Amino acid sequence: MKKMIPVLCLSVFCFSILFTSCKKDEEPVIELTTAEKILGTWKMAAATIDPPQFTTGDDYMATLDECETDNTFTYEEGTTMKIDEGATKCNANTLQTQVGTYAFNPEETILSTNINGQELSSNIIELTQTQLVTSRKEQSNGQEVTLTFTYSKQE
Repeated sequence: MKKMIPVLCLSVFCFSILFTSCKKDEEPVIELTTAEKILGTWKMAAATIDPPQFTTGDDYMATLDECETDNTFTYEEGTTMKIDEGATKCNANTLQTQVGTYAFNPEETILSTNINGQELSSNIIELTQTQLVTSRKEQSNGQEVTLTFTYSKQE
C-alpha cells in the first residue's frame, strides 16, 4: 500500500500538469482606431429629426428621395472620401462619383467632410466596424433641429 501512494501522487501530479498545460492562450483583442474603423463604404440605413417636423414623426429618412438614400460614402486611407450617387441621381448633371476629403478633430468626436468646397461637420455618436451614427444641428422651418444619421458598412 505504501508503494501505491507515491505512484498515486505522481499520477495526480502528471494529470494536473497535462490538463493545465493544454489550456489555450486567449488571443489579444486588437482595438481598431477611429481612422481604421471608418475605412470602407457606408450607406444610410436610418435618419431621424428631433423635434419631429413632418407627418412621418421623427423619421427623417422617409422624407428623403430615393436619389438621396441610395448614395454611398467611401472613406479611404489618408483623407480621401468619395460619394457615389447610386442607381438614381437627383440631378442628371451631377457626376456619378464626387471626390473630396475628410478629417477628424483631435478628440475624434467630429467628422468633417469637404466635397466641392461644401464643408460639413457632424458629431460622431457611435463608430464600430459595421455602424456609423452621426448627428448635426440644422435649421428647419425657422427652428433648430438635430438630424441623426445611421450608416451601415457595405460588404
